[in-house]
Amino acid sequence: MRLLHAAEAQLKESAYLLGDRPTALDCIVLGGLRAHTYMDPDPKKVVSNFPTVVEWAESRADQWDGTGELASLPDSTPFAQHLLSEMAATYAPYVLANRESKAVGARAFHANIYGEEVSYLTRSYPEISRQMIVKRIAALETQDQMGALLKKYDLSHVFS
Repeated sequence: MRLLHAAEAQLKESAYLLGDRPTALDCIVLGGLRAHTYMDPDPKKVVSNFPTVVEWAESRADQWDGTGELASLPDSTPFAQHLLSEMAATYAPYVLANRESKAVGARAFHANIYGEEVSYLTRSYPEISRQMIVKRIAALETQDQMGALLKKYDLSHVFS
């Protein structure tokens, strides 16, 4: 719900979630909305409370004219800032516990998500994905700005 609220607000301000041109993040969110959330009757009822998100997912996201800019680092967009702050409480504990579990060959692990111990099966791809992000950050011309941004949101340890 928090991400839907943030997306609703952002899409009233910019054409896409990170500015006025599409990114991989938009593809991920659109894929989730179109293939799962918005196609399942119960989640569709929830999403219908976010008319800007619905309109974006159903038509506006596909209307990119090839122009537009991304919001600059380190500020980015309010949606990006919200997403990064959410990652510290959800993605970070999950992906780091998965990494540790995979390293010792465990089949499952627990991670504290929003103050609750949750059990998960150990998976290969979250660690592969994390390592891909680490490599991508290392290749950025704006590596220093990205490092400062990750530090600001307490995510440096996740991508080092």
